[in-house]
Amino acid sequence: MYALGDISLTRPISFKLAGNLLLCIGLWTVPLCAIFGFSSMLSSPLIAAIYIGPAIGAGFLISKPSAIFNNKSFYSFVACQVKYLFEPKYYTDLKVSKIDDGDKIDTDFSVWLGDSWLDDYGNPLPMKEAKAHARTENKNRKKTTRSSK
Repeated sequence: MYALGDISLTRPISFKLAGNLLLCIGLWTVPLCAIFGFSSMLSSPLIAAIYIGPAIGAGFLISKPSAIFNNKSFYSFVACQVKYLFEPKYYTDLKVSKIDDGDKIDTDFSVWLGDSWLDDYGNPLPMKEAKAHARTENKNRKKTTRSSK
């Protein structure tokens, strides 16, 4: 927009910016005028700046992508945050899991140590024995590599 009626603007204002300004004025200035009265806004320039200034600043801020909103537009940032609030927080076997607040999540894991964690028959060794077996296996490897050089 290059003009508002008979008032010509020094630089053009996009419709997006104008809409955001109207939105912010509607969310900030109108409730303040409804609570304290419109005449209180006209009583001093400082109060008028408090009524209108934050709305104009917010309107300009949300009109363009900024680092505050992860370089997204304000509306896509809000949509992303709302999606995050309602998405499931826990996954089990790559499927959504419904875990109540009182439930515990136990993790079961194993670390592969090569063949050193198996006994001679291919059965898993207890952890202490597997670690000891791995240490001796590593020592034997070091000895064979040193002697081969």
